[in-house]
Amino acid sequence: MNYTELLRKRDLYQTGRLSIPKLALQSYEQAFEIEYTHNSTAMEGNTLTLIETKVLLEDGISIGGKRLQEIYEAVNHQKAFRYMKDCAAIGKTLDECMIKEIHRQLMEHVTGSGVYRNTDVYLRGAGHTPPSLVEMRRQLRDFYEGLNQKDKEENPIELAAWTHAEFVKILPFSNGNGKVARLIMNYQLLANGFPAVSIAKENRLDYFNALEAYATEGNLVPFCRNGCRPGRPAAGPLSGHDGAFAGHTAESKDVITEERKRHDAGCRDVSGAFFAPKSRRENVETCKNRPGGGKGGRAHPGISGHDCALRHQV
Repeated sequence: MNYTELLRKRDLYQTGRLSIPKLALQSYEQAFEIEYTHNSTAMEGNTLTLIETKVLLEDGISIGGKRLQEIYEAVNHQKAFRYMKDCAAIGKTLDECMIKEIHRQLMEHVTGSGVYRNTDVYLRGAGHTPPSLVEMRRQLRDFYEGLNQKDKEENPIELAAWTHAEFVKILPFSNGNGKVARLIMNYQLLANGFPAVSIAKENRLDYFNALEAYATEGNLVPFCRNGCRPGRPAAGPLSGHDGAFAGHTAESKDVITEERKRHDAGCRDVSGAFFAPKSRRENVETCKNRPGGGKGGRAHPGISGHDCALRHQV
């Protein structure tokens, strides 16, 4: 799909958003926020399940038996995501100050919030070695300059992919680099009128391999095209939000369903960019264990769906 078609899809997506009832749109956004937080934190070892993340963030109930750090990671991620969305909404420039603030919010009560690493690091099992401190500072200067330059030269999809891959190649913080990179990638998308995306934790290996290809070879194509199981069809960023319908009347559900069909037609793949992960086994199992769940039971409201991954065509 060429860039002109991509822009047409984006405009159709934005038009579709305006026709979706406010309550339904809020449900979509809440569901995405929970799943995105779950996927992004789980990508780096957090053991909270999707339903536990929902209970923590939406219901405000702490999860017994979990480390305090894992609780903070989820709560902080939600806060940093909302901060990033607010910055994109008002057109604030993505710069060093914003990135440090995102990291500070992500790592509050965890470690080293908003401060660059002061030691060299080595990635076990990776072919890429992050730059030394002196080289890191030089690469960071180039990165921040590149944000302004590429914003004028690249299309938003390429810019979002480059922003993520280049940032994790530099690895400027001692911890939390991946979460920061996924947030600033989504900043680039939101600031240019595209929906945010969530890279599913099930696609972790493809995701890491694609980032490795960029770090070692400068090849961004695998990162833009991989991220999900081969053969899975593309899906719109709001596709699969079945839980968002819970609690609506049959009449409003019918309206939302029709609006959703029109909405998905405008953003089904946004240049083939967004597509669903492997499965929703976790949601299904959760549903089975709920009273009245069982066979044919329905996933918990607000957490089913929006398991999507980045597949931007460069």
